[in-house]
Amino acid sequence: MNLPWVEKYRPQCLDDLISHEDILKTIRRFMDEDHLPHLLLYGPPGTGKTSTILACAKQLYTPKIFNSMVLELNASDDRGIGVVRNEVTKEYNSFSQFWFCNFRNLRIVYALKFSYW
Repeated sequence: MNLPWVEKYRPQCLDDLISHEDILKTIRRFMDEDHLPHLLLYGPPGTGKTSTILACAKQLYTPKIFNSMVLELNASDDRGIGVVRNEVTKEYNSFSQFWFCNFRNLRIVYALKFSYW
């Protein structure tokens, strides 16, 4: 399988990430305590925002359920808040309603390239 270079070498877990040690330490602590709050990661392209959230997700979910637990919304592909609402609603309505008191059973939605005008 021919993957783009950025995907082929993307970090697979938080320990694979370099830099931002204070941020990674905080995220690790949240995950160790089974409490991952809503996060807002921002910065210029190439600083590891997407890699960080995907590394968290790969640590939380097995490869078998990863795709059903992680939803990517990309503003360059999907325009407007209505599209975002529809995608999130559609995904959450298709998700089995077995909720437990463990954040690992909750889904991750991450949004890329959103702007406020």
